[in-house]
Amino acid sequence: MTMIMTMTMTMKRKRKKKERTKTKMKTKRMMRKGMTKIRRMAENTTMMTMMTRKSKVMHGKMTTTRRRMEKEEMMVMMTKMTMIRVQLVKLRSTVENILE
Repeated sequence: MTMIMTMTMTMKRKRKKKERTKTKMKTKRMMRKGMTKIRRMAENTTMMTMMTRKSKVMHGKMTTTRRRMEKEEMMVMMTKMTMIRVQLVKLRSTVENILE
């Protein structure tokens, strides 16, 4: 009798653990999906929308996703800026060569 009881208990415990891991995996997957979506949105948005969004922040409280989006947008803008800077430097060098 006791043997059967212990077996059922272990089975129950195992099932519970399995369920917990399942939910964990689900939440992780959701997070990943959300991140990709946010990244895509950040790539699509430009400086203007960023400026307008800053003024529309709900009562000075920023949601984490929005903050993350701001960060992403800043990163995108920074990379764009650096690219433009590099192009400018190249242009200047070519102009100087022509003038020489």
